[in-house]
Amino acid sequence: MMRRFFKSRKTISLFAFALVMALSCFPLFSVEKYYWENPKVITSGDARFPVAVNTDSASYVFWQDVLPSKNQIWLSCRVYSGNSSSKYTENLKFAGPFTYSGEVPDIFSVTAGADGSVLVTVLSDKMQVSAFLSKDRCASFSRTDISSDKIFIAPRVYTSSDG
Repeated sequence: MMRRFFKSRKTISLFAFALVMALSCFPLFSVEKYYWENPKVITSGDARFPVAVNTDSASYVFWQDVLPSKNQIWLSCRVYSGNSSSKYTENLKFAGPFTYSGEVPDIFSVTAGADGSVLVTVLSDKMQVSAFLSKDRCASFSRTDISSDKIFIAPRVYTSSDG
């Protein structure tokens, strides 16, 4: 009886090993199922934390331009409109400078509304959050500051279900 148990256990272990080896030959998530384009450099400086948002008529890419020697962060964006990825406008350093200490933090968040507006929130100071609203495809922004006597953490903004 004991021999039969160990013999069965060896058989099960061998079968499990063979199954694992066979499955490893066929990747479950094959690269062919995904598509991406070759990456493109869109900045010449130290850019970090890119964020992309889309509306029906445009795609927006935002990032932090960092000047480590002065511990400063600026926000920049690029707007792609139409069907071509080569047609774009930029609004470089539309907000900032925002100072930081230590490691470069991720200080902003972006969302787009159903009406085509774009809202960027940024931790502009440890006790202040700034909201930048654009209704003209990020050509210009209106700024609203929200201050507190408490320390903020980096803000996150989302679009509600009704736009």
